[in-house]
Amino acid sequence: MSPTLSPNPKPQPLIWINGYPGTGKLTIAKYLVEQLLEKSKAMLIHNHILLDPIYRRFGDAVEPADVDRIRQALREGFFRNYVRNEGMMDRVIVFTDYKENTPSGLSYARGYKHAAESSGRGFLPIYLTIDYDENMRRGTRDDRTSGGRTKAATLEVLKEIRGRGEPYVFEDVEGIHLDVTSLEAEEAARRLLGEIEGWCVRRSKG
Repeated sequence: MSPTLSPNPKPQPLIWINGYPGTGKLTIAKYLVEQLLEKSKAMLIHNHILLDPIYRRFGDAVEPADVDRIRQALREGFFRNYVRNEGMMDRVIVFTDYKENTPSGLSYARGYKHAAESSGRGFLPIYLTIDYDENMRRGTRDDRTSGGRTKAATLEVLKEIRGRGEPYVFEDVEGIHLDVTSLEAEEAARRLLGEIEGWCVRRSKG
């Protein structure tokens, strides 16, 4: 039985998927959106939609602080056009991201929560975890390191990212945690659908 996200047609939730590069966030999110569309409309805004234009315009030499500033401005446009847009309230909005447990990561992550709350949407964070060795394997596959993509896919970059700390987790918001180390993307999406259904039931009663 496919999950019903909300007993009411409006507003549908904002789902934020956070996890290290190389966990399969984008592929899992695509499966998730495709399956959600069986019962409800959904829209995926993945982090590469925000990152790719920046690196195409400025190249790899762009400063991290500038990336964050431009990315935040682009994200605000998506919030305005999709999350807060009255005509889009019947659509589930799914974002993928990687934000670590640092002051800047916290600030950026809180922006998703604020956008959901200011639009009357529920906010559901999903945290994908993965074993270190499997993360290295997935992150350096040929399909991630070719084609000029802006994915943080090299072994060196992945090690540096993981060395900076854990992904950010909201302590004051109910979320879903899933270890995807031994899961294919489709199976991970299927498990998430069940968890999302339970979250929606609890929210409708609360």
